[in-house]
Amino acid sequence: MRFVLNWGANPRDLDSHLNTPSIEGSTYHIYYSNTGSATSAPYAALDHDITSGYGPETMTIYQMFDGTYQYYIYKYAGDGNITESQAVLQIYNQNGLMQTVQVPTSGEGLYWYVCDVNGSNGQLTIHNVIQQSAPGKFKDPFPPKTQGNNLLNSKNITSWLWNFGDGSTSTAQNPSHTYMAAGTYTVSLTVGDGTITNTETKTGFITVAGSGGNSTLTGL
Repeated sequence: MRFVLNWGANPRDLDSHLNTPSIEGSTYHIYYSNTGSATSAPYAALDHDITSGYGPETMTIYQMFDGTYQYYIYKYAGDGNITESQAVLQIYNQNGLMQTVQVPTSGEGLYWYVCDVNGSNGQLTIHNVIQQSAPGKFKDPFPPKTQGNNLLNSKNITSWLWNFGDGSTSTAQNPSHTYMAAGTYTVSLTVGDGTITNTETKTGFITVAGSGGNSTLTGL
């Protein structure tokens, strides 16, 4: 299951957070300071944290475990309230888009509690409320971010080159690509600002079951 977050100019930095149920004897809080792992516990990860753009920021649960996952958004920095962010969250499973959730326009607090996920069956329980404290046992203050020179976080990107791992490519910013054969595919994105380029590769990022399917890529 993948969560894809986009938002407006203000507040400038919203962050995805995921609390997990017990996994191999431990519970986890996945966010920018503890980004998780796709291949070991917690089998969920913050794929990309946007610090100076407006998304897409992605969080993925690669393998679910029994219990409840809590997904929420935190206003990390910037002017204005989270209710003014024009944020939109899209939730995907292996079959495509499950749910689109828009940030509430009323409520007080720094936290947008979006939903719970039932780890045994993938069912969503949408909360969609603004509140004063974080859901679950993991509370702020959260540590400061390390600002890196990462072109993928830049608002000045002028070119995109996607490699879908099956011999196909696209220069669209947010492409839609149909895989014609079942399998697991490594996806890479190269972006440029006219001067420099930066490439990020996600190994095993897309899994296709059956005879093929459509998967909308909105960011690494």
